Formats: sequence, structure tokens, C-alpha cells
Amino acid sequence: LVTVRCSKLCVYFLTRAIAQASWKYWVRWMVNFAGWTVGGVVVNSGLKYTEALIELEMRLRLTKHAHGKYMVRNNFYSAAAMRRTDGLDNPDQRIVADIAQLSHKFAHLYGHSFTPVLNFLLSLGEASKDLG
Repeated sequence: LVTVRCSKLCVYFLTRAIAQASWKYWVRWMVNFAGWTVGGVVVNSGLKYTEALIELEMRLRLTKHAHGKYMVRNNFYSAAAMRRTDGLDNPDQRIVADIAQLSHKFAHLYGHSFTPVLNFLLSLGEASKDLG
């Protein structure tokens, strides 16, 4: 919605500024562009913040779940015994590292697939309005 509205206003003011050779429209275009740029920065920062919250919440819940499974029925001791025989070293650190990577990838996937799909749908809606 931000990009569609920004594009419409910027095109309007810029074409008026060029067609009429008007400084008034040129200044309006510059102020409008700067305002929408600041708005875009705020929206993108909000998306990054949301992505970080998703990553943190997912990592917290998965870590609690995995460590709950790891500690039940003495699985910790079984893993410690496997460390000596099969060479499995630091299983608790591996669990945490794998969960951190999975959480980061999932949040990245969410953040980088939701925005393009939303932009596409909004642009498609605007194009259908323009084309009739």
C-alpha cells in the first residue's frame, strides 16, 4: 500500500513539475518523496523488528521443548554414554545451535516471502483498477 500510494503521488507531482516547469510542484515532489521515504524506513524497520520477535519466540519455545525431551527419562545420560562410544560431542550445544539456525531461517523466510506477496497483490489490485 505504501509503495502504490508513493508511486502515484510521486508520478503526479513529478509529471506536473516537468510539464509545467513549476518549482512549486518540484518542491512538493521532493517533500512528498522525502516523507514517503521516511515512512518506508519506518515500515521496513517494523518488519525487521517483527522478524526478530518471531525468531526469538520460536527459538525460545523450541529450546524449551527440545531440552524438555532431552532431559526426560535420563536421555542426557544416554547421550553422554554415546559421546564416549560413538563420538557424539556436546549434544546440548548442538541442539541449541541447530534451533538458533532453524529459527533464523524460518523468520527470514517469513519476512522475505510475506512482503513480496503483499506487494504483488496490492499492485495487482491497483492494476485491475487502472485497467478496468
